[in-house]
Formats: sequence, structure tokens, C-alpha cells
Amino acid sequence: MEALAGFTATAVEALAKEGYCVVQLPLSEDMTSEAAVEVKCGRFRWKRLRREFEPAYVGKHQKCKTAWLDEMVEEKPEMDTPIDPLDLYLARFTQFLLPVAPFALDFMPHSRTSGMLRIPATSDQLTVAETVSEEDIAKGLVDEHVDFLRRRKLCMFLIVDGSGGELSLYPKDGDQVTLSAEAGRLVIFRHDRISYAYRPDSEEDLVLQGWVLTAPAQFQVAMTEGDQKSKDEAFGLVAGPNTPEGRRICVFGVGVSLPAAAQDYLAHYWCGIAAGTDGYVKAPIERFDIDQYTRTGDDWQIGWTYTIHGGYCKDIFSFDNDFFNVPEQEAWLLAPANKQLLERSYEALFNSGVSRKDVHGRRMGVYIGHSGDDWSVDPRFTSGGEDMHKFGYQARKWSCIAGRIAYILGLKGPQALLDTACSSALVAYGVGHTALRRSMLDQPMAGANSDISEALMGGANLIPGPGNYINLCGPHMLSVAGRCFTFDMSADGFERGEGSSCFFARSEESVPREALATVIGACLNQDGRTALAGSASMTAPNGPSQQECVRGSMREAGLTANQITCSELHGTGTALGDPIEVGALKGVMQDRKAPIMQTSAKSHIGHLEANAGQAGIIKCMLMCNSCAGTPNCHLYILNPHLDINGYPTVFNTELAEYGNQSGYSGVSSFGFGGANARADVFAIASRGPRKPGQVNLEKVDYVVVQCPIDEGPMHYIDGREVPTSGSRIFRNRGRYRCDNIRDEFDNYDYNSSLYEGKYQMSPPEEVALDRPDAGMCRLELA
Repeated sequence: MEALAGFTATAVEALAKEGYCVVQLPLSEDMTSEAAVEVKCGRFRWKRLRREFEPAYVGKHQKCKTAWLDEMVEEKPEMDTPIDPLDLYLARFTQFLLPVAPFALDFMPHSRTSGMLRIPATSDQLTVAETVSEEDIAKGLVDEHVDFLRRRKLCMFLIVDGSGGELSLYPKDGDQVTLSAEAGRLVIFRHDRISYAYRPDSEEDLVLQGWVLTAPAQFQVAMTEGDQKSKDEAFGLVAGPNTPEGRRICVFGVGVSLPAAAQDYLAHYWCGIAAGTDGYVKAPIERFDIDQYTRTGDDWQIGWTYTIHGGYCKDIFSFDNDFFNVPEQEAWLLAPANKQLLERSYEALFNSGVSRKDVHGRRMGVYIGHSGDDWSVDPRFTSGGEDMHKFGYQARKWSCIAGRIAYILGLKGPQALLDTACSSALVAYGVGHTALRRSMLDQPMAGANSDISEALMGGANLIPGPGNYINLCGPHMLSVAGRCFTFDMSADGFERGEGSSCFFARSEESVPREALATVIGACLNQDGRTALAGSASMTAPNGPSQQECVRGSMREAGLTANQITCSELHGTGTALGDPIEVGALKGVMQDRKAPIMQTSAKSHIGHLEANAGQAGIIKCMLMCNSCAGTPNCHLYILNPHLDINGYPTVFNTELAEYGNQSGYSGVSSFGFGGANARADVFAIASRGPRKPGQVNLEKVDYVVVQCPIDEGPMHYIDGREVPTSGSRIFRNRGRYRCDNIRDEFDNYDYNSSLYEGKYQMSPPEEVALDRPDAGMCRLELA
């Protein structure tokens, strides 16, 4: 090996200049004789290569038999056979090339082939080489061969035993070079530019060959065509519902700032809810001193709060006003909800791969749910002298939130701010979802639609002051224990939480693979007031109306009850609301085989009030992304008022798998003014053990790239022109396999329809089919 290392620099210089080099290795007679004995002992299975493959491996005018060595384990401590030390020479030379080949030889070595032994075959031993058969094509042997032709760079030709013959090199552009055959001579040449012929004089001749290869082609999937089931199978989705077909509302980037440290990254939110985290803390002193407003037990009276906990985010006041081009004087007075939603909107666009300059002037809608907070109603937060008169009103009023986002980002689409109390954010999504829907061809465009195809959907609820603690404690709506005990018998009211969130949604002709999730159905309605089915009061929930809202969303989604795996409930943890909601869902979901999982994010992060629906729909996306239902925190003894007799359901207390690679989940949100909202989500697992594997090319009929010359589709390995579905080769229905080999030095980087050279293996003629093949799946590479 030392001798080889000493010749490496000279060898590489010769390779770069002449295209070949010669290294004389110090092989002893013992080494060569032992190798010859090993060959004769019958350990190897000798055979001829396929006739069409032989020139690429054994050169021109070949009359020899070949045998492939097992894959070389370069670090094994002992050599098992006399051939192994010889094979190690080829491995070491490949290693020596790694640091210099990219600069000296203009290619990056990736790997080498296993060693190939060759010996002469006498006329009585020589069998006729078989030609490539239909079975060989179906097995992908031609694919492997063409891939080898495209990747091979250097041939390492080691003459182990024998002398007196000659090795002729035929450069593509240059004169023939003839080298004498000597034992121990290692000839290395650019096999991508030079062909060769070897003529040994001795029947005892033994040669070991190997090839240095570049890396396999790396690609990204740009587009798929075909029926949806075939496309999903190609991407590894074989268990679970298929991707919805047709135009759909798809969600891309998301920005979140929620309790339990669910900030900056969406994965933080998933980690918290998947682990069953309790994100409640005592109201932070940097916000306000809640002890000054608290009386508990018999000392409590109206005008005081009896609970001191909540779900809080780290910081709601900091704001980079220069980045958003907001004057400093205005930023001092700007309500935290304005600041937070500006940040979340930008995060959603950024995480979607959309920059600020890209959206300026675009017809993009903005739909926000917000119902005010202490900053909006308490004038003490907006004191500021002359600045208050200039910026105060629009800085503290929440009616400007959606408009401010559109103004700062330069958006031209419609904007709407929805205030329906606890269902605000999901109602805002429902309004935006309706705007993103497409009218029929013969239907006039609605004015509210404004022909938008993308929108920002968001919501916010923040706790800058203690006012709403006092307000909600008056009617005893908050929990005395300071938690949301959703579905539990100890449910005694909800606990407050804060947070902001936003996501970027776009109406797509078909669901793209990069979409985080797809919202396939949405519905809004109102409880109303009727003699038979209306609510007992305006603030009391109404079961029949909630059922109709759920059915409406499922109707658009085209789902039946049995298809929905998991349902995210409003689930505030109140003695009245939880049983009514569970009963309403039972009325819709009862006809099913597998139990439906029922969960609520409020047990982890609190009731986010106006932003509760937004936190819920994002949680549905995350559950489908992992194909797992999250546990309900603080659930020990099921509320006895929940009517679940004869209802296949489970209230999760730990993370539970869907059992599929994709799934549906729905979220409901109800405002205490009677406004109901529902949305149904589909997503494929993008994390965890259910995540589909890499693209399975065996499931695809054609894997194509664009020809750089005529820009037509061609097969990515052999450059074969991809026929239309009506003219596909009948024998190749299903997975296309390479069926042609071009002339030796012709490349495969352009369409076969433009190729005018000779073929070492000619492609068969195309046979037109009587009908188009609707099931053809085509995958286009970027």
C-alpha cells in the first residue's frame, strides 16, 4: 500500500493530462500464485455477461468469463482469501483520490464497484453470451447498467497473473495507446472518455477490475400526475385515507405563540400537547400583581378575582417596530394583539417560503379573530400626551388589527375582523374559507370573494391586565382550582389562557406534497331562538345547532362519521358545556365501528377565548401530522353527566396512534353568544413512526425530467421520450424499465427523439393503444 501511496500524485497528474496512468505494484510470486490457485479451486461462479453489457465491462473483442467478488469490507482485520489484498489496492486508490479528484479530475468520487475477476475462456469453454431478455428488462437490469454507464469515471485494471499480452486504449478524441501486459501492473484510465481492448497471450491470465463511480443523481419531486391512489402509493402512503382530490384549501406555514413554551416553532406546540403538559402558571408579576385583585373563599365578592392562574406566553410587549416600519411613538401605544399578530403573520409567510417583497400588492385576504382585552378598554394603557391623540385610538382599538396587517404587508385582498367571543378565530377561518372557495363556471362571482386564492388566518387573545379575570369571576365562569378540567367530574369552569397564532392558506387545484394540512370542510351557524330547539338563553350552548354545524362541515368534506379518527372539542371544562358538546358530537358520530378520540387543548394551555378555535385547528393539523391523538390533561374520573352509552369513543389519557399514515380530524368552537364554527382537517403523517418513507419509484409508471433541448418529458435514467397515455408500449404497462443502450460515448442527458446515433441495444417500436391509460402515474423531477 505504501508503494501505491507514493505513486498517487504522479498517477493523478497523468490521469488529468493523458487520461490514463500506469502503476507497477510490488506483487510477489506467492501472491499471484495463491490468487491463481484460489481462482482454480472453484470458489467463484464464472459466466458471461449479457451480450449488450459486455463492451462496457470487459472491452472490445472480448472472449472471457467473469466473476464478481463480494462487497469489500475495507476495515476487516484479516484477509480471508488471496484475492482480498489485491482488492484492497483498488479500495485504497479510491480513498487516495477523494481529496484531489474534484480539483484535478473534475469529478467527485462517491464509491467504487465490487471487484470483477476475468479470465480467458478457450474455444471449447466459451459459451454464447445471452442477449437481454424481456425478463431482464422487467427486473431492471438495463436500468442498473445505464446507471453504471452514467456514473463510471475511472476503470482500475490490475493484471494479477500473466504476461505477453497487450492492453489497447481508444480515447474518444485522440490516438490509440497500446500497453504491454505485465503481472502487477495497475492501469487506471478515464472510462467515461476511453474505451479499451485486452488481448492476453496466456490462458492462465488473471485480471481484477473495479470502477470509481460518482454519486447517484439527486433529485427533488416537482410534480406528480395520475390517479390519486397511485400517487399516494408512490410516496409511501399505503395505510390510511388517500389525499383528497380536486380544489382544496391547503395550509402551509404557521406562526404560533402559545402557553407551555409553544413559541417560535410549531414543533414546540406539538411537544407540549403530546407530552400532556400543564402549561398553567401564576399570573407573572411583570404583567401585573394579581394578588392585589384577589380574594378567595368566603372573602370573595364581585369586583375581585378568586383565581390567579392562567396559560401565559413569555413576552407580549416587545416589538421590532423598525422591521415593520411602525413609528416608535405609535409602537409605544400599540396594543399587544396588534404587535403579536403582525409577528405571527410574518412568521406564517416566512415559514411558507414567501418573503415580504413577494406579497406586496398581492390580492391576499386577512381574516382575524379577536374580542378585545384590557389594553383595548382601559384608557390608562393609552396615556401618552400628544401621541395619544395622534395614535391612541387606532393603536388600542382591535377593529384595526386585520387592516394593520394588510397595510404593513401591502396586501390588497379583503380583510375582516371577527368578534364572536370564544369562537372568533374559527369563525374568522370559516369566513376566509368561504372566500377561498371557487364558484362554478356558470355562477357569477360573489362580491365578498374578490377572486382571492390565498389568505392569512389568525387569532389572538392576550392578558395584559387583570380586568377580565374580575369580569369572568362575577358570573363564576372561571375555575376555582385554576385549571380546565375538561371531561373530568371536577369540572368547575374554565381557566384563562393567552396566545396568538396565524397560518397561510391557499386554494390549490390539487393538494401539493409540501402542504402542512388540508382543510376539507368548514361550516358556521348560530344557535338561534325557537320554541323547540333554541337555546335556553343566549349564552347557553345548543346541542341540535352544534350537530348541524358539524354535519355541514362533514358534508363539504365528503366524510362519514366512521372516517373521522379524532375530534378536537371546544371542551372548556364547564359543568354545562362539556356534556352538551359531547352529546351533540355523539348525535353525529355515533354510527361508527372504531372509537373516535376526543381531545381538548384547553386542558394544556387554558381557554384562549377568541383564539381558542385557531389553537384547536392547528392542533388538529399536528395530530394528523403525527397520526396520533394527544392526551387530555387532568382527566382522572370521567364526568358522569357525559352521555356516552352506546357511543364508540375514547377520551385520551395518553398519546394514542391512529393506526394509519394519514387521517382526518375535526375541531369545533362555540361562542357564548351562540356563534358555532366547525372545520375538518386532513393531513399525512410528516413525523413519527407512521411517516411514509421515501418515494417508491417502483410504484411509478414514469419518472421524468425535462429535456434541456426540446423541454419535453424524458425518462430520468435513459433519456427515453415519455409517450402519451394513448401511445404507451403495451408490454411496458406499469413501471417503465430502461430498454435501450446508446452508443458508448453518447450521454443520456437529452431526449431520445433527438438522438441520431447508434444503439448498442435498440428500443422497441411504440405500439398505439386503443384507449388512453387513465391509471398512468407520472412523477416529474425538478
